[in-house]
Amino acid sequence: MNFIRNLTVVATILMVGGAARAQNLYGAGGLFLNPTAGFAAKGSLTPSFLTIGQSDINGMGSALQTYYGVAYSATDDLEIGGAYLKLSPGGNRPDASYGVFAKYRLVEGKLGGRPDIAVGGNYVAGGDLDATTAFLAARYTPHTSFHEKHPIHLHGGLLYADEYYGIKRKTAVPYGGIDIGLTKSFSVFAEVRGRMSADGGGVGDVKAPAAVGLVWRPNRNYTVALAYGKNGRSRENKLGIGVGFTLGTQGGSGERRAQ
Repeated sequence: MNFIRNLTVVATILMVGGAARAQNLYGAGGLFLNPTAGFAAKGSLTPSFLTIGQSDINGMGSALQTYYGVAYSATDDLEIGGAYLKLSPGGNRPDASYGVFAKYRLVEGKLGGRPDIAVGGNYVAGGDLDATTAFLAARYTPHTSFHEKHPIHLHGGLLYADEYYGIKRKTAVPYGGIDIGLTKSFSVFAEVRGRMSADGGGVGDVKAPAAVGLVWRPNRNYTVALAYGKNGRSRENKLGIGVGFTLGTQGGSGERRAQ
């Protein structure tokens, strides 16, 4: 059934916060395709699960990317974690890829003033989804009259990939996004990244990665997300649903926000 096949999870575990924050391969954020300068509270432990469908590419057939990971906020400004990624059915290298990621905050943002700025990267190897990346991310929180009820975060950054989806890239692309709190329990997000070419004339992104989504947080630990987007290796958008749980937040909102 096409609908069931397209109902793939394109959002992973979401961290707690005033407006729910999407989780991705680079840790807590507000987006799920791209890294951000958002951080979970110190001591938070976030196991995560993500699966993304992709349409047929160059006769390879449809496939499913699955990600399992765990992120730990070692300090207020340092997040580290591990990841396990699998492509089903497998391609030229059917084994899973696994590795680590880290993110460090260089500048803590100020509400209506300076943005949060972070750097980081990941390294996963061993299979079809190998990746070696580095990024610079910024998150600006505008001061609006409705900030307490409807916070807005503007995201932007630069992603460099030596290898991505098991393909040599040696290139950097910009990205941007936004997340908006609608109510205490609901928020929405949207994001887009530049199309990434392949090094040496290989197969690069067939479409610019982009996604939109709705996040529901019934309480401070559980979150459900509905999203629609493509990962760059798919010619078609895919509808998805994700659920998550965050452990060990030390009171408060579960996230350090621009003040």
